Amino acid sequence: RPVKRGEVFRCYLGIGIGSEESKERPCVILQHDKANLESPNTIVAPITHTSSTLPVVIPIDPKYNNSGDVVLDGNVLLGNIVCISKARLGDYVAKLEPTEMEAVDEAIAISLGIKGHYDKLGNILKDKLTYIDKLKQKIKDLEDQLVQEKGPN
Repeated sequence: RPVKRGEVFRCYLGIGIGSEESKERPCVILQHDKANLESPNTIVAPITHTSSTLPVVIPIDPKYNNSGDVVLDGNVLLGNIVCISKARLGDYVAKLEPTEMEAVDEAIAISLGIKGHYDKLGNILKDKLTYIDKLKQKIKDLEDQLVQEKGPN
């Protein structure tokens, strides 16, 4: 079954154990599109109306059908990511906006404990870009100095 990252489907998660999500609920597809083409399984996160200030719970804007009825609202629970068979997927509901998926991606990194790694890489990149800007300025200063030393033609 073809599904794409960011799409939301009704999903029967089965019987939960402990605090696992259960029953039928909307779930957003997290797995990248190439893997979704090749695998009978996919990776999803449930969407619920439970609100939270945790950084792994991302509120989404309401989605409407053509009649103006709300078909999806709530919060994506990135602390409850699960791999499922695509056979568990029911009807298509909506697609999350790119800005919502950016927030989802950051929450995934927090949930998996890898956000610090990406923050560190971002800081390294920022330092390198600052260094490049300084080198460019130094080159410009040296070119200006060279022009001054040559004098008028």
